[in-house]
Amino acid sequence: MKNLGLEHTDDKLLEICKKSINADVILKQIRNKNVKTAILGTDDFEILFPNKIRELDNCDNLYVVGNEYSASLKKINPDKLTKEFELIYLGVKIGGIKELNIFKKYPNIINNIAAFSAPVHDSFAETIIKTTPKLIEPYFDEKRKIKHSLIILSGMNNANSLQAMLKSFKAYTKPAENTEVIVVINGSQDKSINIPSEILTFKYNIKVINTPKNLGISGGYNEGIRIARGEYISLMQDDITFKQKTWLEELEFYLDNYPNIGLIGGFRGGYYFKNDTKKDDNFASPYISKGSQLIGKCKWKLLQDYVVKVDSVNCMLVMFRKEMGLYNEYLLPNGIEDIEFAFKVRKKGYGVYVTDVGITHGELLSTTRQETKLDLIKDFIIKKITGKNKKQTKHTLARRLSRAYHFQYFKEKYSDLLREIPNGVNFDKLTLDVIAENEHKISRSEFKESYIL
Repeated sequence: MKNLGLEHTDDKLLEICKKSINADVILKQIRNKNVKTAILGTDDFEILFPNKIRELDNCDNLYVVGNEYSASLKKINPDKLTKEFELIYLGVKIGGIKELNIFKKYPNIINNIAAFSAPVHDSFAETIIKTTPKLIEPYFDEKRKIKHSLIILSGMNNANSLQAMLKSFKAYTKPAENTEVIVVINGSQDKSINIPSEILTFKYNIKVINTPKNLGISGGYNEGIRIARGEYISLMQDDITFKQKTWLEELEFYLDNYPNIGLIGGFRGGYYFKNDTKKDDNFASPYISKGSQLIGKCKWKLLQDYVVKVDSVNCMLVMFRKEMGLYNEYLLPNGIEDIEFAFKVRKKGYGVYVTDVGITHGELLSTTRQETKLDLIKDFIIKKITGKNKKQTKHTLARRLSRAYHFQYFKEKYSDLLREIPNGVNFDKLTLDVIAENEHKISRSEFKESYIL
């Protein structure tokens, strides 16, 4: 019974009710009666307490009503019951005793007998009223404990990539009662909607959200975050591959054991410095950055042994505390959404960390996306050769103009969190290891030792 679900609560309730009844006491009281006694409900009693009813055999004053089970008790027709008889019901009737067939067929029987009692029925009713709320409480949606909400964002018409990613996810992520998987189909018109249930099957607690229009990265993630019930939320995109069996357990470990960590990434981390080269240029970025991409085999060797405090992590794979909130949907898709979220987490007083849990990006590009990418490259080359690149130039200009707002927004909200470039240091030669030298680091051996234990 330990791991069974809500459908088995009836069986649990029956066992609890049986324990509330002392069958021997009931049978002893019946045997000791000095009046004629008719018994009803022996079939139920035999199911609850096998062979116990036979202890009433050979009692002169005992009768069984109608054709119910009895080893040797005499049977009496209900219309023969008079005020000489006491009627005892040993069964259980959902809907009330008045629903018993005997009372429907002989409605005046209660008035014709000396006394009526239902010891099992009455005890069960009291036990059920007290027990049922506690028994089913763990299965109420608002009460069920979900620790992880894993949100997978599928790109536009990206079924092939989603399929490959979910197979990798399944191979490296164990299903668990306290984990839900939310797949957001972000405006796709292909077969993406059917893929999550086909691959993850019934073993995972799956929810699929289908958005009629593509909402972008922030909007798509937020669709999942809004319904997520987990204490921790993980975000991941559909073009990553997993290579570490314990990726989920390790990210969880740091949030469990370090309350100061609000956001942890497993793909790319970076540091952000003030860009003072063009102070009066509203089109200039207020920051310059140094970042490290992790591709399953760590490029930043420090992350092989440590979890390192950084300024921002990429949303290709992250885990954060639910109270960190939503992504900003009012930033156009220019790659600043995850940077803004990380700085928002830092603004709340939490740390942002990164480590290498073996996530590879880009290996699972769908055929459609690969062809589209090749077409774009070929189209760009042709336009560059022929000079017909006005459309491309217009698109580039539009992206540059939208970034002007992003930069001003970022400067106003988060400029106080930007680092100063050390005096006399050539930024181009500043390495990640040098930057991280004075940052807080957590040895990954802590998790490994804990997980083994």
